[in-house]
Amino acid sequence: MKKQIVLVALFSFAFSLMLSAGTCRAQAASLEKQSQDYYARHDYDGFYEYLAKLLAKDSQNPEIYFYLALTRQTQIEYWQDIKNWEGVYDKAPAYRGEITKNLEEAQGLIKYNPVLLLEIKYLEYKNVKGDSPDKASEAFDGLLNIAVTSSASEGLVSKIKEIADELSALEDKSFARRLYAVYADKISEANLSTEQLKAIGAGFLEEKNIYLAKTIFDAYLKKVPQDPKLLAGSIVSIADKFADNGWKEGLDPFYAEELYTRAAALGGAGAFEAESQYLRAFNLERMKNYKQSFKEYKKFLDAYPESSRLPEVYFRLGVLAAYAQKDIPSAQAYFLKIRDEFPQDVLCVYGLYQLGLLKQWKEDFPEAKKSYELCLSGAQEAGFDMDRAKTVLLAKERLREIDEGKSFKYSLKLFFEETFKEAAGEAPFGLSVDLTARPSKAHLEKHVKYEVTTSNPQTGCMMPLYSYEWSGETGGMSNIPNSPELITVYARPGIKVVQVAVVGPQGPEGAAFEMVGIEEK
Repeated sequence: MKKQIVLVALFSFAFSLMLSAGTCRAQAASLEKQSQDYYARHDYDGFYEYLAKLLAKDSQNPEIYFYLALTRQTQIEYWQDIKNWEGVYDKAPAYRGEITKNLEEAQGLIKYNPVLLLEIKYLEYKNVKGDSPDKASEAFDGLLNIAVTSSASEGLVSKIKEIADELSALEDKSFARRLYAVYADKISEANLSTEQLKAIGAGFLEEKNIYLAKTIFDAYLKKVPQDPKLLAGSIVSIADKFADNGWKEGLDPFYAEELYTRAAALGGAGAFEAESQYLRAFNLERMKNYKQSFKEYKKFLDAYPESSRLPEVYFRLGVLAAYAQKDIPSAQAYFLKIRDEFPQDVLCVYGLYQLGLLKQWKEDFPEAKKSYELCLSGAQEAGFDMDRAKTVLLAKERLREIDEGKSFKYSLKLFFEETFKEAAGEAPFGLSVDLTARPSKAHLEKHVKYEVTTSNPQTGCMMPLYSYEWSGETGGMSNIPNSPELITVYARPGIKVVQVAVVGPQGPEGAAFEMVGIEEK
């Protein structure tokens, strides 16, 4: 009999909680809508008075206390936005006291409502963060604890992300990331299908929330079939989303390469379709990991010998072999492959110019001259403007140097001397020099920005007082600035190679190169 009475009592209590929860949700929805109406009119005092009247009738409702606090906080933020300093300095201190009191009342009345508790702690954080970082940190820790320990529900998970998004927008990045981590854990723990996880991850990519996207995709990869070949394919498809494709910077090129490495360990070369293998090599090139990029481009050649990308890959291999690996014979071989296998491709013109540079540097002047002349004849056949096209002008300038017994012009000579210094047995660069183009693939007549960064390899300190000697395919720029930045446009498609030498008070300090792919629209 006692057991039956206890069960009835428990049932009655649970039922009353359900009714109470349903009533609270309805009230919360009503107050939310009314608050939006009042806030849209900036009638904060009007809504506060309305809430005070409600409170006189229902003093045990935590939602009312919360909205009293929220209204004061919203009014203070509005004053700050419109620079109403009288309100900020004269009234806000008293309002902040009201906010604290109302939040304490709301929290004391809550039986079980983790979403409202999150909102209370977040409002507490906002109320004190300007005056007391310690109290703000304490409030955030309370918020985080509620988020971590509460059972996941759609409302709770959505509220966690909503607050994290706002923290991120307010530049509270550290707090935002900690809350995003909780959000990701809640999503990962939920019984979602692989397709749902993949869609959520893709959504975060669209929002440019890289941290969350990576976390969700990691959870997705744990749930997909673990057959090595199938898993490798799934991993590559995710990696492609984060890699640098040239048209826009990669969302996280280093994460992409981590995934590519993992896929290769599982599935070998068979894990990569042609575009993914190319993208991996290109992504490594953008990361300035030229040694590994060279290897991946070679794997592309071995796996896809009939690809339409062959001329481009030959060209990139030639440039990397020459200026990154200092292997002139290999570089020449790749440029010759373009000449022999793809004589009608526009990259044959650019490859012949690069071949001529290497021959001229090695003082093989007859072969250099032959390469430049073939470059010019190919340019004419391809429809280049023979009076203004940059490649044409450069080839003509090199031919004059050979005919007049002169060396490269100053900026180009500096680049070659610095690039091949170690190969000649001289001391390496005094500076670490990097040249980066943004974007690294562009359409005709679209701006491309080149930027030089330098650092001392011993100290890592930035070294700002240097001059910059630019050479190569600098596009439509008529006057090249002595600056670490160069912005230009290109009138013809092809892969443009730009070089820079950095000169300090004691002479040349280092050099770098960059490739930019230009395509027709």
